[in-house]
Amino acid sequence: MEVYLKSRKGLYEAVADYNMADGRITIKKGSSVSPIVHNSPTFAGRDKIVKMRSIYTKNNVLTSDLSFSSPSPAANFVSGSSKNGWISWEDKAGNKLKSLVNK
Repeated sequence: MEVYLKSRKGLYEAVADYNMADGRITIKKGSSVSPIVHNSPTFAGRDKIVKMRSIYTKNNVLTSDLSFSSPSPAANFVSGSSKNGWISWEDKAGNKLKSLVNK
C-alpha cells in the first residue's frame, strides 16, 4: 500500500510502500528528506540517520529505494526527528497507517 509523509513546513515529502504481510516499509527513490537532523538527548537514532543519509541521499533527495523493518525508523529517517510512524505515514485520503493496518 502506498503511504506518504509530508512536512507541514515543506521540509520533506516522501512516498513509501508499506508491505502488509511483513510490516516492512520502503521509501521510494526521489523522496525528499529534511535538511536537518535534530540533535536531542531523547533522539537515539540520530547518528545512524546521519550515516545512512550520507550513503543514500544527495541534496536531501533519496537516490535509491530504502527499506526499513517498521514505519517509525522510516519516518525518523525522512523527518530527521523522532516520529511515531504509525500516525505519521498516511494514505492519499489522509488516513493514518495505524488505522489502515487495524481494519
